[in-house]
Amino acid sequence: MVYDAAAKYFSYGKRWPRSHSITDGVEYVHDAAVAKRNNPDTPKWNYVVQDCFTAGSLPVELFTREFWEDVQDVISDDGLVVMVRPRARNSR
Repeated sequence: MVYDAAAKYFSYGKRWPRSHSITDGVEYVHDAAVAKRNNPDTPKWNYVVQDCFTAGSLPVELFTREFWEDVQDVISDDGLVVMVRPRARNSR
């Protein structure tokens, strides 16, 4: 559903084929960190955006030490990390 909405409203599929566009973010960051460790000349990222839209719970994998160590390996020194999460129903 996320891919379909991105393709419809943001022309997402025109720039990236479906088979390479949607993946598990933790796995994607980990694979990028491993690639960076194996090839230090790989450019670092300027930003990481975590869109934690789920059915009411946040994925615990996004809050592990290992995930944040991987993020540290792939993001530039002046890079930005943004976490988008749904607001709790009872909070204002």
